[in-house]
Amino acid sequence: MFYGDRTAQIRQIGNSVCPKIAYYMALAIKEQIFKMETGIDYLQPDEMLSFDKRKGQKARKTRALHDSVMKQNKVKADLSFDLHEFETYVKPSSVRALTNMKVKVNGPNEATICVQCDSSRKIEAILKLKIFDGINREREITLTVKVKGSGGQDIQTMWNAVDVWVKKCSSFRSLVELYGHFTEPHPIFVVDEFDVRSNLPAFQFAKHCLKFENCSVYFPKEHLLSMWKDIFAKDNFVELAKTLRSYRYDVRCHETNIAIPQGVYMVAYPFALPYDKQMNFFVREEGIG
Repeated sequence: MFYGDRTAQIRQIGNSVCPKIAYYMALAIKEQIFKMETGIDYLQPDEMLSFDKRKGQKARKTRALHDSVMKQNKVKADLSFDLHEFETYVKPSSVRALTNMKVKVNGPNEATICVQCDSSRKIEAILKLKIFDGINREREITLTVKVKGSGGQDIQTMWNAVDVWVKKCSSFRSLVELYGHFTEPHPIFVVDEFDVRSNLPAFQFAKHCLKFENCSVYFPKEHLLSMWKDIFAKDNFVELAKTLRSYRYDVRCHETNIAIPQGVYMVAYPFALPYDKQMNFFVREEGIG
């Protein structure tokens, strides 16, 4: 039995796991996390499943077909983005008011977000994105985000504000959809400018991540430590990764996913994950430096 409209039902089917696979997943969790012997066999880290390749090929064909259909129907299709003004409240924020985020439309293809994170009137950063309409690819939208505040978590508030804007002004369900899945990103936006006016480490790391070549690629763990251990005052990789993940940056490594080889890490997305996007947790830390 499935509930909701057709889209909701398709999502339920896509997210479902058959009972037999769920059973063996539960055994693996029981053994690896709770250290209880189950006797199951595991795939080797270097084994490649045939459906991995098929999945990538299918995704590319589906996207090519989608682009072809959208090109044919561009004249009669609605635009993905419908810019309009609104006010709302985004977290995290210490502002005691009904709203702390205000959106202003400056033209048919231009909008500005002003987000207040605390009582400070200081502008911490100004982010400017160029976004390409998901249907009419010739349409370019300029989004400017002005962040006022004085705390490191404000970087998360900034990206939550962008995510809310995407949901309210487009047919996309999340900021993540503008970038694509980290295993095969196909961003329909570029970073035009990120003017950081704060010395807070979180904003410096955010600037690093906004260079797409620093994301969705595995690097040695020493790479992360050498760049950021002094700035964040963390000598241990796990502690540094936990700190970055506290800002909602999706740092992935063996400690979050045992399928990832030891000694490497990846920042999956160039932005802090939206507040409603689930993150993996650290499953083990013994023997990690």
